[in-house]
Amino acid sequence: MCQFCPLALLLFLIGISPSPAQVITGQLTGRVTDSSGAVVPRSEVIVVNAETGLERKAATNEEGYCTVPLLPPGSSQITVRRDGFRPVAHSGIVL
Repeated sequence: MCQFCPLALLLFLIGISPSPAQVITGQLTGRVTDSSGAVVPRSEVIVVNAETGLERKAATNEEGYCTVPLLPPGSSQITVRRDGFRPVAHSGIVL
């Protein structure tokens, strides 16, 4: 892995769906790749809701995919970290 390459986060699905108890939540699903497009397994993905401060963490699998379920609606910041890479953060992601 490139020690100085930033991580890239590709978001495939950000959705809001009602649960049986009428609580509205969203889900983040995506794949983490480096600047060359290679997947970055075992990356830490942190999602923080801007309004509530709720923080959820997940890790990518061996193929670089990750899902973070049951996120409250609103604006969020997504940060991805992996040893050997600079962290990448994207804010203003609205669920």
